[in-house]
Amino acid sequence: MAESSLLMFSARDLLATPSHEGLAYFVEKLFKPHETYEYQNAQALYKFCVVNFSNCLTQMLLKVYLHSPDDLIRFRAISLLSEALTGLRNRSFELSPVALDVIKPLLVSCLTMPEAKKPDTKMLRRIVSCVARNAMKLDPHGWDELGDCMLTLVNTDPVRAFNVFLDLPQLHVGFINRFFKHLIEEIEDTFKTCHFVPEETNPCVFSPRKGSLLLSLQVSGGFLQKIYYQKKRTRSSTT
Repeated sequence: MAESSLLMFSARDLLATPSHEGLAYFVEKLFKPHETYEYQNAQALYKFCVVNFSNCLTQMLLKVYLHSPDDLIRFRAISLLSEALTGLRNRSFELSPVALDVIKPLLVSCLTMPEAKKPDTKMLRRIVSCVARNAMKLDPHGWDELGDCMLTLVNTDPVRAFNVFLDLPQLHVGFINRFFKHLIEEIEDTFKTCHFVPEETNPCVFSPRKGSLLLSLQVSGGFLQKIYYQKKRTRSSTT
């Protein structure tokens, strides 16, 4: 009982603040050697926060990613959040509507940060998937800000848009239509520019952006199936 009360007070001190700096320092402790006192205390508090304050923890970890000057801390923050939200989703936990109103714009800001690294995108796409599933339950028509964000990414960073798209749940066709046509055009243009043939026999020269997109297409086995079903839904909605 005393330990639980102590964890409660510690969690409130950690999360009930507008600044991300305390949590950024706390994230660093979670990656100390496991035998250390710092790690063990931090891990106990973190697990308590995941179970009891997941809405607030999600918001604060996204703020760490947005505002911390340390790239490693930023990546660790979204890595922790990706793992936590995936675990909560598997236990049928849902973020609160009030928290979602704060989390969704924060997450869109994370997605549109310039020069995001590939490992960051991998973690963010899992977080987007979890949040989108929650958002769909409240509004089956989708998540307007994410649709606008995806449209922007298709034009500015199609590789990131493609990777985020891969983990999206089945959303309302109106949401998909915002960016889907542009994404397909970018992918089809990449296919036309450079076919899947051995590099030494491939005469085409393509930009780094198209090269990255091509590589993403090659390693994403389930993509064509997802494209097929999304196109089918799009066509059926117009007939």
